[in-house]
Amino acid sequence: MRVGRRGFTLAEILVALVVLAVGLLGVSGTFLYAAQTMARARDLEWAVQEVRAIADSLARFGAAGDGGLEAPFGPVRWTVEGRPVALARITAKSRSGGLLIDVSVLVPASTPAGP
Repeated sequence: MRVGRRGFTLAEILVALVVLAVGLLGVSGTFLYAAQTMARARDLEWAVQEVRAIADSLARFGAAGDGGLEAPFGPVRWTVEGRPVALARITAKSRSGGLLIDVSVLVPASTPAGP
């Protein structure tokens, strides 16, 4: 750079743009990772709520057998084994096939008729 001239050279500007581009790539990668993590957390929350509702229903009305349903995040399945107290295993998977939650709960095998 000449003495007495003001401003930046083309090389300095190009180096600054490369540094800025690398920084922006890092930030965009972080945002992408955060979005994926938030989507997984949402699916996990839905799965926990669905599994809790199924476990409550099995406990309240008695374990009648195996079953399943399609939830917004993916399939939920349950199996029931044993008498008079049954062990219910409930699994929820994401649409991509990854396991979100897998729980086992003890539930009554049957509920006496109410009044």
